[in-house]
Parts: sequence; C-alpha cells; structure tokens
Amino acid sequence: MCAGQLLRDEIDIAPAEFTVTALRSKAVDFLLPVTESHQKIFVKNPAESFNWTAFLEPLEWSCWGVIVIFIAVVPFFMARAVAISKNKDFFCFIQCNK
Repeated sequence: MCAGQLLRDEIDIAPAEFTVTALRSKAVDFLLPVTESHQKIFVKNPAESFNWTAFLEPLEWSCWGVIVIFIAVVPFFMARAVAISKNKDFFCFIQCNK
C-alpha cells in the first residue's frame, strides 16, 4: 500500500515496516533500519514423540567429545597458569612450607 503510494508520488516518505526485497529495492530507496524485527515460525513436531536429544544432531559425536574434553581440560590449565603467575604451588590447598 505505502510502496504504491510512493511510486505514484502521493506520499514522500513511508515510515512503516517493510521487508526489503529485490523488486522493492528497484522501485524505492531504503534507509538503514532504526530497529530490526524478527519473525518466528513455529512448526508442529512431525514425530509422534518429543526427541530430547535433537540439539545434539547438528554436530557429530566426535565434535561433542572434543567440546566436552575442552570444557574439562581448559579450566585446569587456566588455574595452573594463574597459580604459576602468582608463584604459588598449584597442588597446595593449604599454606605450604617452601
């Protein structure tokens, strides 16, 4: 509606929400958006039962294994690096004699 009015020079500006398409871009000029809106489409699950592990499907099991190992190992090495930088013994949890 507003796009047609712009093309017929009935209005100069249309401060409305438009989806920018190639066809509309050829007819009118668009400015950078002030805000962005996002639409969501909800689709009924085609399976009879809910799949609780569906979030795992985008990656292979080997990728998930690397992620789990990374999460388990990196904090240890970060804590070790902090202990070394503070000149403390990493495995000494109480005051140790040096």
